[in-house]
Amino acid sequence: APPRELYTTGTPPTDGLALIGWSHDGADIVFYTPPGFTADVAGGAQFLRIGVGPDAKAQALTEGAELTNPILWDFGPDAMLAITGGSGRETWTNKFVGLLDTGAGTGQSPLGVPGKTVTLEPAISPDGLALAYVTAPDAPGVSGGDAAKQALAQRRIGVLPAVPPPPTCTSEGCTPPARTLTSDAAYRDEYPQWSADGTQILWVRMDAQDNASLWLMDADGSGQHEVLDGFDVPAFPAPDQRWFGYYGTISWQNTVAWWRPPSPPARSTNPDASATATPDTSALTHTLSLPSLGLSLRYPADWTDHPAGHLYYSCVGCTILGPPSAEHPYGVQIFDEPLSFGCGASCYVGNDTIGVGGGCVGCGSGSLPASTLTIAGIDAQQIEFERQVPLGIAAETGDYTPSREIWTLLPWHGRAVFITAFYREGDTAAEQETRAAYNAILATVAATGG
Repeated sequence: APPRELYTTGTPPTDGLALIGWSHDGADIVFYTPPGFTADVAGGAQFLRIGVGPDAKAQALTEGAELTNPILWDFGPDAMLAITGGSGRETWTNKFVGLLDTGAGTGQSPLGVPGKTVTLEPAISPDGLALAYVTAPDAPGVSGGDAAKQALAQRRIGVLPAVPPPPTCTSEGCTPPARTLTSDAAYRDEYPQWSADGTQILWVRMDAQDNASLWLMDADGSGQHEVLDGFDVPAFPAPDQRWFGYYGTISWQNTVAWWRPPSPPARSTNPDASATATPDTSALTHTLSLPSLGLSLRYPADWTDHPAGHLYYSCVGCTILGPPSAEHPYGVQIFDEPLSFGCGASCYVGNDTIGVGGGCVGCGSGSLPASTLTIAGIDAQQIEFERQVPLGIAAETGDYTPSREIWTLLPWHGRAVFITAFYREGDTAAEQETRAAYNAILATVAATGG
């Protein structure tokens, strides 16, 4: 369909347009309209939403100006958007965190008491049930200099409990049952970030000499410890004023990035994808974690995690799971390769081959056509074939009986993960054990988080 105009700022334009994202139900687009001058953008802009229908009208999500610096707002997993509101560029005064429901277009009471408390830099937990933020006493009438630095030095990390009771409200505003997690007067605390599983919070600290460090703590404030000391602070407006940032906001997002494995995509709705039967996993007790992939899986209690090359089975950069010893090696092998840009699993699986970068890994006889199955909500490709026994195994065992292999290629967030079952052709006991363990292992594929 041809593009359709949903909203215009006029001709000539009277202000700008900046997209935030889709509402949770996908019915509306959330955006803001920054005025044409940088100073005014720093002071705030109104957040709006608009539907995609032919007669859609833009509706305001906020009643007044809201700050639009990227670290001053955060999307939750559902329809929630946390924003830092309040007029003026100075972030040490007249700032508060508020929550918006982008689907319903409604807002909740601001966090803190205006005129007494400043709250900003919200971070919504992955499950959407908790909110971390920066808090400090309000410092009205301060324009800069030592007074501003002293005000910023009082910043601490706070959090709303996962299931808060109703806030206490007075004529001055509402105070939710929030807790301050940090209290060390030697530091200024900013930029809280949640771990992928929501159990920890990473944040930035700055001391009186403007030295920055990274700290980590549990979500309840316990276990606080330093993880990185002495990294560069963005120097703006001048190297001797690193603490100032832009009216009290330092662009930490340009310096600090925390890789957090994403959750698996939602289960495929592809009608051609056959769901894998759920095997009995009660006997699986060991867990193999692959931090570089954000992947974990479980394997049988009587198997072990062997280094590459064990059990006569040589591979580079792979993990082998199998019995601690066997006359004829069998087990499961896991390795991965980058998934080519714009290329899905079909690029790696043919009617009788499966491989990386066009390489053939299964060209023996008895190959079966590739099939589609669903693992951890992701469509995967699988093929089974007979393969000539590797010479290394033959030399060690004196047995040239071909191996049987089942390959599953699992596209996993930019990687092609290969999980392979192997056993000696004709070894019925090994085949039964390997197939059962292999299917159970596939059924436990999950994101590790953290």
